[in-house]
Amino acid sequence: MDNLPLKYYNNLKLLSQYNDQLEKISYSLRIESGIYIFIAKEILNKYNSSFTRINFLILIISSIITFLESIKLIIQRMINTNNLDNYNNYNLTNTNKDKTSNIYIIPTSIYYYENVNSIIIISSGVFITLLTSIIKFYDYQNKIEIASNSIVKLHSYSNKKVYIDVNRILIMNKWNLGLKYFNINNENSENLNIVDQQLNSSFDSWLLENKVEYLECDIKKLDDLIKMTTTYIEKIREETFELNRFLSNKEYYEYKNNARIIISIENERERNFEFNSDININLDDNLDDIIDNKYNVRNSACLCFRL
Repeated sequence: MDNLPLKYYNNLKLLSQYNDQLEKISYSLRIESGIYIFIAKEILNKYNSSFTRINFLILIISSIITFLESIKLIIQRMINTNNLDNYNNYNLTNTNKDKTSNIYIIPTSIYYYENVNSIIIISSGVFITLLTSIIKFYDYQNKIEIASNSIVKLHSYSNKKVYIDVNRILIMNKWNLGLKYFNINNENSENLNIVDQQLNSSFDSWLLENKVEYLECDIKKLDDLIKMTTTYIEKIREETFELNRFLSNKEYYEYKNNARIIISIENERERNFEFNSDININLDDNLDDIIDNKYNVRNSACLCFRL
């Protein structure tokens, strides 16, 4: 029992250091994912709007061509009907048929209309072909698909922060009494003379209930969470590598700066929410209750680590 407090102190100090490191990396995960989600959305909006406008224009032109073709067919049917009537009338009224006479007469206005109509239809077809070539050249569909898939994956990585933070808080809550007893924090943990610490009965029983092996296991879990969070950050950067090809350097840094501004505003809003009077939390309260209220965790023992 003589070396037990010292062993607890060293492990609790390591636990506190891992917690601080994980908290910073988890915050970086949120920042990284937030920035690149914003960039991916800007890319999606940029190409999706152009793609939509071009397709809408093709739809309008195609509708106009269909309309002109319909009018052309109607006029052609009227001409054929009129010519048939002229032919029947000619046969009825003329006994001596003159083969050289022209009974099929097309009005000049109809003749010019058909020529103009044909020119418009041909020009519209060429314009549609040009628009289709632009869509294929800029590869709008592929870029939109890549951006959409990236947004889904980035959101999945971003949501991991909640899982990581909940597990980190649960671990630190488990060892909260020991951390308070040894007064471990970044400022005065080096100044503690563990040899002079006297164990009271309540802390003595706490040591017996919470074996040092459990503490070492939780340190390992925090270390695994750090590795997991780092892996997610690397995946985020890999995921956005292909997206960066769709942007110029000017656009990339413009979107990135805008994303930082928006994330900064959101962080400030969350800080105001966390510390407002409606949910002001006494730091001495039981953290299990805080986690139950904030993360809807009914039983902290049910939360297992699937690393």
